[in-house]
Amino acid sequence: MKIAPNRLLKLFDEEVECKKTLGAIRSKKVFNRIKLLRMAMVLADLKNAPGHWEELSSDRKGQFSVRLDEPYRLIFIPAGDSDIYKDDGGFNWNKISEVEIVEIINYHD
Repeated sequence: MKIAPNRLLKLFDEEVECKKTLGAIRSKKVFNRIKLLRMAMVLADLKNAPGHWEELSSDRKGQFSVRLDEPYRLIFIPAGDSDIYKDDGGFNWNKISEVEIVEIINYHD
C-alpha cells in the first residue's frame, strides 16, 4: 500500500528523532504499523493484523485508526482518487490502496 508523504511520515523515517518525540515503545509500534501498511496491497489485508484496525465514526467519520500503546492511536485517511465508498456510505476496504497518516493521538481524553 502506498502512504502519501507528509510532515508526520517524514518523522517516522528518522528513527532517532521519532524515539525522541514519541518514546521508545510508541515509536516501535508506529514503525511496526507503518511496515504493515507498506506491505499490504489494500487496507482489507490488515483487518485481522495486529493492532485492531478500524473505521472510525461520529466526529472522526472518514478516518481510520490502529492501536499503538494504549490509549494512543495512529490515525489515517484514505488517499488517492479511487471508488472507495460502499452504497451504505462506508468504505470499501478492498479498494483503499493509499492512505495518508494524519496524527498520533489519544482521542479518548
